[in-house]
Amino acid sequence: MELATAPLQTPSGEPAGMIGVAADITERKRLAEQLRHQALHDPLTDLANRALFHDRLEHTLARLARHDGQLAVLLLDLDGFKTVNDTLGHAVGDQLLAMVAKRLPTAVRPSDTVARLGGDEFVVLVEDATSPSDAVAATQRLAAPNPRPVGPGQLRPAG
Repeated sequence: MELATAPLQTPSGEPAGMIGVAADITERKRLAEQLRHQALHDPLTDLANRALFHDRLEHTLARLARHDGQLAVLLLDLDGFKTVNDTLGHAVGDQLLAMVAKRLPTAVRPSDTVARLGGDEFVVLVEDATSPSDAVAATQRLAAPNPRPVGPGQLRPAG
């Protein structure tokens, strides 16, 4: 709710009361939040986008400059993704990217950031690493064979 008020005066300048206007700004706030989300998240995967990733990286580096700590940046791409796009079409490629995007955050800690840089490139910011073994463990979890591989029946060609 937004409220604007102004004093009322008589012709001689004496206070005569107040006038106010109230407006429901719920929809405006919802739209502003929606725009903020769209500016910082990838539209296909809803993961953090490049801008949000860089923001989180800068904040982490600034925090680490003040306090001891470590971080790791892990770059990932999907082997053979171009073949999927070329043979099955971009709609299937988009479905595959969306499926991968749902799985990646489950392999890292909630405090880590998973972002899509573009195409089939993803990045993980491992924050608050206590040792290099934290980065190794995250890499192993990300590279581990998925118990639910993507099968042909899960991807639907457009048309």
